[in-house]
Amino acid sequence: MNYLEELINSKNILFYKDISTFKVSGLYILCPEFQLEKITGQTYLKVGITNEKEGLYGRLKSHFSGSTIKKDINSEKLRGGTTLHRHMYHDKTLGEEFGFNFSIPHERKQFLRENCFFKVLPLNEFNWTENREEKQNRFNRLHKIEIRIENILRDKIRYIGSVPLFDY
Repeated sequence: MNYLEELINSKNILFYKDISTFKVSGLYILCPEFQLEKITGQTYLKVGITNEKEGLYGRLKSHFSGSTIKKDINSEKLRGGTTLHRHMYHDKTLGEEFGFNFSIPHERKQFLRENCFFKVLPLNEFNWTENREEKQNRFNRLHKIEIRIENILRDKIRYIGSVPLFDY
């Protein structure tokens, strides 16, 4: 299966109000409803996976939330929120373009809910299991797929890799 092609061509498009319908595991790609390429030269905001208990619903729900982020006093690294939230926290370019301050949780939430959607590729073979070893095995396999997709799309994804300590 060509997971990247399947994900890009997926007809499963989810806005915030739609996410509760997907309680299976799989891949997702965060897409803008605006011309990101004209602003940053990139096409997508984020690629991700989930095989948590609530499936895609649980992961996307956490992305659409406005989690609080705090700076660790000792390391200056950001703590809390999702990786997406921590990337957005630093993103001055999109924040200014749309009149948002992404360091404020409810403004990140508002931006995502009003300007973005997820394309998802449900993958039942990676669904949650209580068997610890099998759960880890499924996660590892899914994570390898995510890394391959990120490597192919690296220049087209805005929020990728570890969270920077600087602003975009």
